[in-house]
Amino acid sequence: MEGYQPSAEPSYSTSSTWANVAALQPGRINWRAALPGAAIAGLTAGILSQIPYSSRLSVFWLLLAGGFAVKIYRQRTGAISGAKAGAKIGAFAGIFAFIISAIATAAAFFVFPDKVRDLLQKSLDNSLKNADLQSAKMMQTMFQNLQTPEGLAILLVLLLIMLLIFQVLLTAAGGAVSAAISKRNHPV
Repeated sequence: MEGYQPSAEPSYSTSSTWANVAALQPGRINWRAALPGAAIAGLTAGILSQIPYSSRLSVFWLLLAGGFAVKIYRQRTGAISGAKAGAKIGAFAGIFAFIISAIATAAAFFVFPDKVRDLLQKSLDNSLKNADLQSAKMMQTMFQNLQTPEGLAILLVLLLIMLLIFQVLLTAAGGAVSAAISKRNHPV
């Protein structure tokens, strides 16, 4: 083995993709380490939010997903990030949860358009009970426009935008709280 010199380039082991990885710099997020945990937490929350009885706890699942994504990041890097970094990691978990929710919502719109129209009709009927005459006419006109394929497409897009914002904010809040608690319990 005379004359053997180790390579100047670092070697990477592929035996475990979940091995601990170092944080790049203190205060900066190592996204290579953060995204797998955010994906697992977000996709799990997205699936749990679509299961019939479990969906009643969607807010809880989303908050938990943000916190869990931060916990996985902390375990992988050993870094304890602040609330701002925790919110960023949690927000990515929300994006992954949104992917599942968007697929389920779009499928419902395309597979069960009659059920969507029935829900719209029920919500219109409930709205008309307490509305004045002018508001009632405006709501009926809007409902007629929503009955068209273009109207349903616009409704779907608006619903998905609101769903994205809702899910990202909840998971970001969960991530921020988890990181803040972790920082308080384990000061660096």
